[in-house]
Amino acid sequence: MTRPQLIDHADRRWLEADDYCYNLYEYNAHSGGYSGGAKNQEIHNLKKSPHAPDNQLYWKRRAIVEWGRELAGALDGGQLDQMTLIPAPCSKPFGHPDYDDRLLQVLQHTKALLP
Repeated sequence: MTRPQLIDHADRRWLEADDYCYNLYEYNAHSGGYSGGAKNQEIHNLKKSPHAPDNQLYWKRRAIVEWGRELAGALDGGQLDQMTLIPAPCSKPFGHPDYDDRLLQVLQHTKALLP
């Protein structure tokens, strides 16, 4: 099981000194998407446009569920009352044709799996 990794404040200038920000995996853009490994592929699938063809959106929906499972498995249920999970906002506002709430959907799947 993968454990969340604390993001170093020195590398993330937007974090305050008392912020603790974690990630599970990082996307390796230089690997060409799928060739970066299974998790890179899952991230690539998650990033598919909401206007992608149905056959690609199938993989996006699977990735949303998979990342919900992955996050639920990585979180310590006993400490959830001390955490705030915040999905990164979409680059487009709600109502815009390219708005994509994929990270909110991931958190909704995560929540459904945790007590």
